[in-house]
Amino acid sequence: TLVRPVLEYAKIVWDPYTKTNTTTLERLQRLAARFIFSKYNRTDSHTDLCCRAELPALELRTKLERIKFLFLIFHDIICIKKYNYMDIRIGESTRHRHSVYIRKQSVRNDCFKYSFFPRAITEWNALPSGTVTLTSVNEFVKKRREHSTLPHVVSVEQSRCLSGVLLPPSESIPIIFSLVMLALICIST
Repeated sequence: TLVRPVLEYAKIVWDPYTKTNTTTLERLQRLAARFIFSKYNRTDSHTDLCCRAELPALELRTKLERIKFLFLIFHDIICIKKYNYMDIRIGESTRHRHSVYIRKQSVRNDCFKYSFFPRAITEWNALPSGTVTLTSVNEFVKKRREHSTLPHVVSVEQSRCLSGVLLPPSESIPIIFSLVMLALICIST
């Protein structure tokens, strides 16, 4: 709860697309999963541990956050002059695209290709028409989660539940502090 926001600050803009950057962040998540369950053997699968801890992969989290952020821009919830960055074609639906289509920008290099707007626009145009016409952020996120492999947000009670044992809030604080310290050690090395 405390480590991930620090590591993934401004991840929507700085979206790691290279294998090196993605692997570094995923490695830290795998270490955290091992730490949560105190399983440090090579025979313990980090994938299973991440699933048990309900820690979705970086790529899935980023994709949901990116499309949600574009939704917020599109509906003027975030004050960005959207027409400077997007060519929105409302009402021009065909059988291959929905009624809220955003024209793709021409891309000449990887740096721009993997930046926020080109990636988000491609994902937006791939959404079903019933999803893009929603006006509520909560409904949009709920609909997006239904169509993706991303698990639902973990509640506070579930985040304190380690190995099936529900910890009271006072006992979960040292665990959170330990995870923060683990992240700081990994970042500094």
